[in-house]
Amino acid sequence: MLERRCIDWLRKTIREREVIQQQETLPEIAVNDGNEAKLTVEQLLARLDSRLAAILRLYYLEAFTVNEIAEISGVPAGTVKSRLFMHAS
Repeated sequence: MLERRCIDWLRKTIREREVIQQQETLPEIAVNDGNEAKLTVEQLLARLDSRLAAILRLYYLEAFTVNEIAEISGVPAGTVKSRLFMHAS
């Protein structure tokens, strides 16, 4: 359940970040909210298994592809996919 909440939070944060990046000027509060959200995401990731947390961080926060994560982590792309998406359903 915690993993599901973390994934949902990550998705929400990514969507919010994309909206912020599309704006030409950012209100000061949006920057502060982004910092707070990042801290919350990092706290949630710290509670997960380190392998899962690393993959989630690379995929959702750093925007690496599945193949790039597989290369970085030294595991097959299928393993990366299962770790990313088995908690999403």
